[in-house]
Amino acid sequence: LLVSLQLDSFVVKLQYSQNNDNDIKEGEMPMAGDAPILPISSSIQFDAIISNRRVLIIDVDMKCSVERIESANINVENLMQSLGNLLYAIFTQNDVRAQDSNDENNHSVIETKHRFSKTRRNAKKSLFDQLIESGYPMSVCRLLSDLIDRCNTKHPFISFDDIIHDLEQMNSHPHTFLINPENEFFSSTIHFGQRFTGRSEELEKLFEVLTLPDVRNVGLQTIFVSGMSGSGKSHLISAVGSFASNLGFIVLKAKFKREMEYKSREILSTVMNKLVTNLVEMKESDKDEDIAYSCGATQAISNALDSDSLSSLVDFVPSLRALIPEIARKENFCCSHWQLVFLLSKLLRSVLSQKRKIFLALDDLQWCDPTTLALISEVLILVCQFKEESKRLVFVGMFRDDEVSNGLSTFTTSVAKLERDGSANLTDVKLSTISPDDVIEMIMSELRLPRRIVSELGDVVHKRTLGHAHFVVQLLNSLVSDSTIAYSPVNRRFYWDQDKVSNLKIADNVASLVISELKSMSSDELQCLRIISCFGIQVQYDLLEILEGFDLAPQGGFESHVCNLVNLGVIETIAGPSKTVIFSHDLIQEQVYEGIPEKERQRLHSDIGKSLSSMTSLDTRRKHEPIDAAIEQLYMNDGSDYEDSSVDASSLVSIATSQINNAGPVFFADPKQHLRFASWNLTAGNDAAQRSNFGAGLYYFKYGIAFLDEELWRE
Repeated sequence: LLVSLQLDSFVVKLQYSQNNDNDIKEGEMPMAGDAPILPISSSIQFDAIISNRRVLIIDVDMKCSVERIESANINVENLMQSLGNLLYAIFTQNDVRAQDSNDENNHSVIETKHRFSKTRRNAKKSLFDQLIESGYPMSVCRLLSDLIDRCNTKHPFISFDDIIHDLEQMNSHPHTFLINPENEFFSSTIHFGQRFTGRSEELEKLFEVLTLPDVRNVGLQTIFVSGMSGSGKSHLISAVGSFASNLGFIVLKAKFKREMEYKSREILSTVMNKLVTNLVEMKESDKDEDIAYSCGATQAISNALDSDSLSSLVDFVPSLRALIPEIARKENFCCSHWQLVFLLSKLLRSVLSQKRKIFLALDDLQWCDPTTLALISEVLILVCQFKEESKRLVFVGMFRDDEVSNGLSTFTTSVAKLERDGSANLTDVKLSTISPDDVIEMIMSELRLPRRIVSELGDVVHKRTLGHAHFVVQLLNSLVSDSTIAYSPVNRRFYWDQDKVSNLKIADNVASLVISELKSMSSDELQCLRIISCFGIQVQYDLLEILEGFDLAPQGGFESHVCNLVNLGVIETIAGPSKTVIFSHDLIQEQVYEGIPEKERQRLHSDIGKSLSSMTSLDTRRKHEPIDAAIEQLYMNDGSDYEDSSVDASSLVSIATSQINNAGPVFFADPKQHLRFASWNLTAGNDAAQRSNFGAGLYYFKYGIAFLDEELWRE
């Protein structure tokens, strides 16, 4: 603890002062015969605990190797107890604590000026309880009692490495292990997965990218993160994004959706819209640098894009009108693919010219349609032609490595070519399963316990989940929910039955954890979850509020059930101008959605679509026309930016129509209904084309045709 040299063994004389430099005491760690008292294998700096006193090394006498300790046949338990007494003196500011003279094989009785009184030695209270009552940090109390009071602890130390790790753990994470938590910590439910743990190598690698000095930065910083579903890609980049935000980056995130490739361009539109929205918000900031940055970016955009170009781009990036109010609207104008590439690249380059970096992360690229991937690729290529601007952009692409499409393969190849051309740096991160150490670290951090106590639990959890990050979290939370892991007032820590944990029967498919959670839900909670799953991985809470007025809504509305589902860890809510409800992982959404019987799933899509359409004029309008002002206030962000964006009310039209399409033409037997929904698709398709989203327009037109009976064509 006290030495900063790497020594096999040492004898230390120490000098310390209590409260003032005049009150000097001396103590010595003595020898047992000719053998050294303490083997040590690591150096530790430890300042936080002893901030109110001074400990100085005045003499270090290096003697012999660990082999000599073994040859001298010294009892290791006594060595540990001696170390415990030395640490006791340091932590409690008392003289070195004496060992009981009746200790068996006591080869190293430590001399002391003040022995504990007989009353204290024979007290019924354990050393741990005495230290706790004296107000010392719980981790320190556990360390000292497990070293000194070895006969009365369930977890005595068995190696010096464990002692060193306990001390290093306190030193590295003082807020977790040196500050006792509030009482609410022990009465509340522990929830694993909320904080990021593990993946230290990957984090270090990505942090280095964000802090790369200009002399080593050749241009665009591109990061590809791949791995199987549930490997922790999103969680990793969320942590990196938080780090980037602290560095002053503008952080933009979006997530593409399974079986909703036709929405890909809208998702990209949402990202660009959020970028401009940030500039608008900065104009109202109380920070002068934000106001100056926003004004500079606005001026750069106005200089780079003339009024005609801005009018062409405003349908794709609606918030441009809030930034530059004088932009005129073009009626019935469709921006072509290459026009959009050119305009978006100029917009992005203009913002980057203002010397603030942008962190752009796109998740689940395997579900992005090829034309949108090509659009993103071409924009990045054009931005890379301007070296200084491209240096300020960090692009992150995440995807499942077992679902790589031809479009995604072409995209990654074209971006990798930028590195070969010398205009970009490419960092490739491949995530596999998490290690047993990562699982143990997760448990340590949440339960505030040392490695030696939780390592066996961590090993079992890792084996039962095969190191699959998502299911590690699910299994640990299930152990908490069924009280297998619970706080024990007697032990003053979270406790579990190790035999029960070791005998857990987990099905071959670890996804059964999610299914078991679903089986324990009430019918209303399950109905709420099924409705949410019909929208994909996330939905705006505003949409759920609309549905509350219809028969399909769960009893009592959505709010209370959403809160319960959040507590179960199945979904999360993201605050903003309009709250977003999102599944904690897309695997859960898949399990919920695919678990709905087919007929019931079709009926649910149909009911949702019809309910939402009642808030529009879908059954009467044939051309784009304004909808209720109240509806226009809804935030219909389909973009998985995990944030909120106000978009045109036609998004409500597209969502209602998509729900009907998911039910399918076969579900509706009435020919009049077929004509009705074909008309909906015509309206939604025209709206999509108007916004230059030709992929979505094609999707709606194809479904519209599918709703028309073949006989109608002949008639």
